[in-house]
Amino acid sequence: MIKAQVAALTAGQLTGAFAADAYGTKTNADPEVVARVRAAVAFDSGHHLGRLAALIQLGGEFNVFHPTRPVAWKGDRLPDAAAAGFIPTEGWAGWQWTDKAQIRAGLMQSHWGLGLLANDGRPEQYGDNWFVQPKIGDRVVRGAVVLTPFRGSESALAGLVVSAAVDHVADDDILLTGDTAEQVIGAVKLHSAVDRWVGVYYAGRQQRTGAGRELAVHAIDLAGDFAWTSGDLGLRLQGEAVMIVGSTTLGPSPEYNEHKVLQGGAVARLTAQLADLRGQFDAAWLSGDTSLDDDTVSNFRADPNLQFGLILFPRLLAAQSGRAKVSASDPNLVGVPNLDLDRLATGGAATSAILAFPKIGWRFCECLQVYGGAVLAFAPAPLQDPRASKTVGGGAAVNYVGKTPEGTTLGTELALGARYRWRPPTMGYELVAGIEGALLLQGGALAGMAEPIAAGRLTLALAPKTTNF
Repeated sequence: MIKAQVAALTAGQLTGAFAADAYGTKTNADPEVVARVRAAVAFDSGHHLGRLAALIQLGGEFNVFHPTRPVAWKGDRLPDAAAAGFIPTEGWAGWQWTDKAQIRAGLMQSHWGLGLLANDGRPEQYGDNWFVQPKIGDRVVRGAVVLTPFRGSESALAGLVVSAAVDHVADDDILLTGDTAEQVIGAVKLHSAVDRWVGVYYAGRQQRTGAGRELAVHAIDLAGDFAWTSGDLGLRLQGEAVMIVGSTTLGPSPEYNEHKVLQGGAVARLTAQLADLRGQFDAAWLSGDTSLDDDTVSNFRADPNLQFGLILFPRLLAAQSGRAKVSASDPNLVGVPNLDLDRLATGGAATSAILAFPKIGWRFCECLQVYGGAVLAFAPAPLQDPRASKTVGGGAAVNYVGKTPEGTTLGTELALGARYRWRPPTMGYELVAGIEGALLLQGGALAGMAEPIAAGRLTLALAPKTTNF
């Protein structure tokens, strides 16, 4: 049997200009447009070869991102970096023995839980989430074994899934140009239903730069999903918590050629649906780093596809952290900046933050929904520009615009949106048109940036039908 699937997403966004560094360099307020078209073809022979079935899956995306950038605008992983071209996402083959075991090998996407650590960024994520614009996510060349030894039995372990894999990382959010990385993966999940499960995921990663500096870490990730419905009321609780330990010679300082790695992150999402009213509450804790020059790297960075709002993380902090290496390389400075400052660029990921994101929406009819929410964000450790903290600050924390933080509040981002969804009854696809806007009110951690920042986004998406509106 052959199955084909297509998903497409195009979006235009306009974000107000803001200062990206202590020199007053500003971002551009011109509109930018992104388009993604994803296609996948899967082949399953069924058990026509005795107890074996052959599996093949092919997929890829064509991406275009067209911004208008300021003159001489430079930096690392800036939110307005132009991109275009075809990106293969899947190209693997495998064998399945009855319904008890499967082996796969080839190019695959990687995802676990809510996507805090591993996130595939599929365009379909837009359909079930508000205030998100997914990007192409983690891709690995993987050899994997998946075991479901009790499937089809009456055992309490009938929903047990055990998997192991060896990866060569093709691309993810911490792999920069010139890097190579390998991983070993192990996961155990116990399902009682598709949307009721708990699991644990382990990843051991070895990453090297072209200059020979290394990262060696171990990650333990606990995740779960529990959904319950009764009449018009539906509840769903999802959660994920990660601990990362290890060592790295990336970003060495004069005092420490090697750093310990100790990072932690957690995210939870509670969704409630009562007839046409839907509420959702996201909360996250992402550990911060109190010093760039001590012996421990402790700032946790969520995957960029786990998004909280339109401005604070995907725009403002992405641009400011992306300018950090440029600022620290000022030829008028005495001394040489630390190596690997380009790795401080967040690329739009939420990091070093405590977050709450309550949202509520109302479905006026079968096709139209209006919703809103507010991102409340705090910094567990002060924002630190690597240049200004050593010069202007004399070692004390100074933020990216050269000011001493006045508290831990990053800001409050108010957001509103509306979606029109067309679901032809005879098709397995839906067409979604959306408009979203946000206003960021900066907090004391962003001292020196008094003016609110506004953003607006228009989105059109085609994707397989989802369960939520």
